[in-house]
Amino acid sequence: MISHKLKHYKDIYLDDGVTGADLDRPGFTAFRRDTTADRSVSHVLIHMTDRFARPELATRAALLEQEMLLAGLTVVFSNRTSLPRRRGERNVGEDLQMMFAYSESGEYLDKLAVRMIQTQANLARKGHWTGGQAPYGFARVRVMADGSVQEMEHGTSIRQPGSHTEIRATDENKIRVWVMALHWCYEKKWGCKRIALELNRLGIPSPDAGRTRTEQGRKHRVSGTWSPSTVRALLRNRAIVAELQYGVQSEGHHRRLGADGSPRLLEDADELDGQPKVIFNSSDIVIRSALPNLEPLIDTQVFEGAQAVLDERGKHQRGIAKIRDSFKYPLSTRVYDLCCGYPMYGRTSGTRRCYTCGRYINSAGEHCEHNQVDAEAALAFVLGVLKQKLIMSGGRAALRERLIEMAKSAREQQADNGTDERKVLTGQLREAEADLKLLTANMGRATDDAAYKAIETIFSNKRLEIDQLQRQLDKLTRGRPRSTGTDGVQNEVDRALALFDEIDVLAADDAAREAMRPLFRRLNLNLWLNFSDGRKGSRGPSVDRRDDHNRRRAATAPAVRRKWR
Repeated sequence: MISHKLKHYKDIYLDDGVTGADLDRPGFTAFRRDTTADRSVSHVLIHMTDRFARPELATRAALLEQEMLLAGLTVVFSNRTSLPRRRGERNVGEDLQMMFAYSESGEYLDKLAVRMIQTQANLARKGHWTGGQAPYGFARVRVMADGSVQEMEHGTSIRQPGSHTEIRATDENKIRVWVMALHWCYEKKWGCKRIALELNRLGIPSPDAGRTRTEQGRKHRVSGTWSPSTVRALLRNRAIVAELQYGVQSEGHHRRLGADGSPRLLEDADELDGQPKVIFNSSDIVIRSALPNLEPLIDTQVFEGAQAVLDERGKHQRGIAKIRDSFKYPLSTRVYDLCCGYPMYGRTSGTRRCYTCGRYINSAGEHCEHNQVDAEAALAFVLGVLKQKLIMSGGRAALRERLIEMAKSAREQQADNGTDERKVLTGQLREAEADLKLLTANMGRATDDAAYKAIETIFSNKRLEIDQLQRQLDKLTRGRPRSTGTDGVQNEVDRALALFDEIDVLAADDAAREAMRPLFRRLNLNLWLNFSDGRKGSRGPSVDRRDDHNRRRAATAPAVRRKWR
C-alpha cells in the first residue's frame, strides 16, 4: 500500500506520512465513512489511540470515536476496547478515559516539535547539517565518531551514535556555475530571469535535473530548465561563503523557532484563516554559523554585492502579497498550448483578461511564441460545450427529471436518518407486544394465585419494556425532519434551472465563478489550443517567428497576429 500510495485496500485504511493532527486525511475519512455506513461491520481494529488521531483538541477526536460507538461499532485498541452505545446513555468513566488518551496523543506532537527545534538549533550552532537536500554542487557526508567520513547518497540516511552530518563541495563544475551566476549579478547587474535565460542558452542543467519529483500526487521527471525562482534561491544561499543559516523561514504547526533558538507557541501572525502559514523570521532569530572543514568558495565582497543587487531590484515588490484571483481565471492551468505542451496562465493585458503560454512567459519569448487567448472567449466556449453536451443527453427536460430525482433522494435520505434504528426498535416492540399478548392469555389460564403472581411479575416487566421502547420510538419519530412534499422539490429544481438558463450572465460575475474552478477540477476538464500564424488586416503573411530574436524584431518583419483553433 505504501509503495503504490494506496489509502484504502480491502479492509485496511492507511495514511502514510500524514500527520495524525489532520482529522480530514483521506484514509481516515474513508475509514469513518465506510464503517458507519456498512451495517455488516461490527468491529474496527486500531493499533493505538494515536493511530486514530493526534488532535490539537482532544474533544474533537473523542466525538469522532463516540460517533462510531453510537453507530453500533465496537472499537478495539491494543490497550483498551470501546463498546457500542445507545443514545441517551451516559458513560462518564469511559469518556474521561477517552479524553485522557487523545490528550496524551496530541501532547506527543507538541513534545516532538519542541525536541526537534531544540536538536536542530544545537546542530546549526555547530555548523552541522540539519536536514534536507545538499546545496547545488555540494554533497552530504556523515562524520563518524572516529573522524572518518562517509558520503551519503541522495535520499539516504545514516544513524550511528556520536556521528553527525556535514556538507562538502564535491562538484567543481557546478560550483563554477554558481560563482559565474554571482558575478553576473554583481558585475553586470543581471536579474534572476536574465541569468536563468543565459544558463538555459548555455545548456547548463538546473539542480535536480533528471530526478523524479512528486507534486500533487503525481510523479514527474525534472526537466533541467532553470527558472528565476531557482536562480534566486541559489544566489541567496550562503553555503558558497562557508556559512550555514537555520531558521530563515518557519512553517511548524505546533511550535516554531523563537529567540535564542528556543521553541515558541504560535501567534496570530503565524496563522491565516485559522491555518498555520509560512513566515520569514527576523534576522535576530536566524542562527548563523561557519561550516566546518570548508573555506569560502567566492570572494565575500562579490557575494554581498550580489545580495545588494537583488535587494535593490526587488525592493518595490518585497512584502507585497501576491493576489491569487483564481476565480477571475477559472481555466488557468487547464488551458494548454499545443505548440509546446505548456499550460497557459491567467494574466491581464490592460483591462483584458487572457491566458498566455507559460513557456513563453518563463523564457521571455525564447522558446515559444506569444500564444495568447482571450479568457472570456475561452470560458464562453467551454460553457457552450457543456451546455451542448447536456442538450445531446436529453436537454432541459432530462436535466429537470434528474434534478428532481436527486432532490427526492436527498430528502428521503435526510428524512430517513436513523431508519435502521427505528426498524430495530419497531421489531423489538412487536416482539414485546406479542410476548405481552401471550402472557395475558396465560394469566387467564392460571389455576391458582401462585401461578398468577409469577406470571404477573413477568407481565409487569414486559409492560415496562414496551413503554420504554415506545418512548424511544416516539423520540426518534419526533426528531425526524419533515418533508416539504413534491411541490417543494419542484420549486427547488425550478430555481436551479433558472440559474442554469442564466449561466452566461452569471459567468460575468467574479463571485459566481468561484464554483466553476472546483467543477472543472471534478470534471477533469482541459482545453488544448493549437496556434498558427494569421493575417492582421491587409498585412501579408508572417515569416517564421522561431528564427533569431533580432530577426523577429527587425523592422522589415510584418506584424503578425497569432490565431487559435
